[in-house]
Amino acid sequence: MNSDFPKVLHKIGDKTLIEHVINTANQLNSHKTIVIIGYKKEIIKNQLSHLDIEYAVQEKQLGTGHAIKQCEK
Repeated sequence: MNSDFPKVLHKIGDKTLIEHVINTANQLNSHKTIVIIGYKKEIIKNQLSHLDIEYAVQEKQLGTGHAIKQCEK
């Protein structure tokens, strides 16, 4: 994306990429939505503050599988 802005906060239409994913999770009646954050996490949390979600912090970005493991706690 060639941007210093977090990828998940780029927009498609009127919503960020991550909001599209969260909306899909909500439509599937998910029990809980956990967003894994790391890079520029405060910007992401601020952008999503209006949503009922939880966060897991991935201090070191070691791949998608590692990111998912951060939700175990």
